[in-house]
Amino acid sequence: MEIEKEREDDNAKKKYFRDVGLLIVLCMSLYTYCNLKFNSVYYAQHIPHKEETETDLVMLVKNVGWIYTPKIDNIIYDDGTNDIINTKSKSFLTKSLGNFLYDKDNMTVGFNSTFRFEDVSYFSEEAKKSS
Repeated sequence: MEIEKEREDDNAKKKYFRDVGLLIVLCMSLYTYCNLKFNSVYYAQHIPHKEETETDLVMLVKNVGWIYTPKIDNIIYDDGTNDIINTKSKSFLTKSLGNFLYDKDNMTVGFNSTFRFEDVSYFSEEAKKSS
């Protein structure tokens, strides 16, 4: 009888430590995930990367809903679509199908996923002539 009670106590202790260990691992994982999201622009600026890539801009557009976005006149951060809109110059930067687009004055400049220039598209002949 006493041996069974000791076994039950040992099993309860093992289960308790297993559950506490699992909770600690889950909390650390959540903290790490949130830290990487909130500080992604900082990390992108300070890790080694190719000269031609703009990793900080990539992280800014990808994680605009997570990062600190200061109140700047004429700049709007749209968390729903990850757009960064400049109301003064009527331009915006967005992510579309894995690539990035910068739109201004009937002209779209396309960048790949590492923010390297890809192409320019014009919506009118007038916009094409003014560039």
